[in-house]
Amino acid sequence: MTLKFSPEELRRIRESKGMTQQALGDAYGRPASINAYERGRNTPGLASIGRLAKVLGVPYTALIVDTDQV
Repeated sequence: MTLKFSPEELRRIRESKGMTQQALGDAYGRPASINAYERGRNTPGLASIGRLAKVLGVPYTALIVDTDQV
């Protein structure tokens, strides 16, 4: 099992909540980071994934995928 942050899931969840990148970034406290995360240019650490999940109102596991099953 190989777990990895999923930029695609971040975007999907953000859009399903009706949030813009700017709105999520403002709530997260680092507006410039959201675009980089969604494009896969930067990967958030575990604490950042937890903060993103909290802002989005989802469990942190929603932002993580098992790359062995993809």
